[in-house]
Amino acid sequence: MFRSTLFEMLRKFTKAELKEFEIFISSPYFNPKTAVLKFWKAIKKYSPEFKSSIIDRETIYGKIFPDKEYNYGTMKNLIFDLTKLAEEFLMMEEVKKDKYQMNQYLLSQLNSRNLGRLFSIKLKDTEDLIQKYDGNFQTYYYIQSSLAKLKTNFNFFHSAKELDSD
Repeated sequence: MFRSTLFEMLRKFTKAELKEFEIFISSPYFNPKTAVLKFWKAIKKYSPEFKSSIIDRETIYGKIFPDKEYNYGTMKNLIFDLTKLAEEFLMMEEVKKDKYQMNQYLLSQLNSRNLGRLFSIKLKDTEDLIQKYDGNFQTYYYIQSSLAKLKTNFNFFHSAKELDSD
């Protein structure tokens, strides 16, 4: 038996989120550690309840490392790594919900990488998207304000570059 905040989080995932989480942690971009994926595959059969009373650390460890003796430190690291991935997954799920914020992140990156032409195209797309916004006014003006700040930073950055090149 073991208790963990990891299981507290996983219990709150929907069935669809559990499937998406597996895809997320199967990506070597987000999770380069194969042992963490093996850990997930060993514990996912306990979903959606993830009852700590029936999950045994040593049994799980034996499924991941069948030829090795149980190592508490390794198990602790696997739990830590999967917990961090669960947190990152939840964060990404929240970010994906806000298309305005996603566009702002993209615009910020395009600006910092000096991709002016693409910045201008995406800025226009974002402005068009904002015109269709049907939420509350406070959020609308916050989005407008954030976009204005990005445009100001873009214009400042590019005018400073032009001055530097003279």
